[in-house]
Amino acid sequence: MKIYKASGEDEGAAIAFEIIVQELSNKKELRLCLSGGGSPRPLYRRLQTFCETNAAAINQIRCCWMDERIVPVSSDRSNHGNTLKDWPLLKQMTHVVFPVDQPVADIPVQYDSALRAEGFIGKDDAAIIDIAIAGMGPDGHTASIFPGIPLQHTYGSTATCYHSEFKEWRGTVTKDFIQQSGLIIALVFGDDKKELLKRCLEKDPRYPFSALVGESMVLITDQDV
Repeated sequence: MKIYKASGEDEGAAIAFEIIVQELSNKKELRLCLSGGGSPRPLYRRLQTFCETNAAAINQIRCCWMDERIVPVSSDRSNHGNTLKDWPLLKQMTHVVFPVDQPVADIPVQYDSALRAEGFIGKDDAAIIDIAIAGMGPDGHTASIFPGIPLQHTYGSTATCYHSEFKEWRGTVTKDFIQQSGLIIALVFGDDKKELLKRCLEKDPRYPFSALVGESMVLITDQDV
């Protein structure tokens, strides 16, 4: 695991961006698995600028989603919808989105099938992801995998969960899927996450983010850990 200390989200985005561009320079095609939230937004804005001036990247970069709230893409709660505001060209580069207009119980089957059809999962059932962009919530969650909230309707790489605080369903890939990524760029910022991040780096099993800690992780944080 590599750890980069950044002054904040903007500097962290610059570090992550350079890693992505370097990986892209070594490949004909780069598969990204994206997450939502505030931490990756500066990175996505940098990728928009990069794609505006490097048109070939639009065809080189293929994207899928790590998780999504089961809401319309027009909702201010939608990961995909919000990211399109920062990275409009992503619309041409996203090959798999969660089918948020379908019954919740059907979403894992449909999303897993789409990942397979678009080459994000191989015949051996392993993820084919070059870089996953992950985060950690203040409760230790990652993607939409939360402490104490069971996954439901699990099918292959994908599951759902119901978040009672927000009264909403979410779709998510599993920890196994994320772990199989070539690189996991984890963006973790904020003083409120310092102590919990330390526990996760010690592989505390109570927190889902802990499962991602390993050789393939590049942790970018503003915390001294």
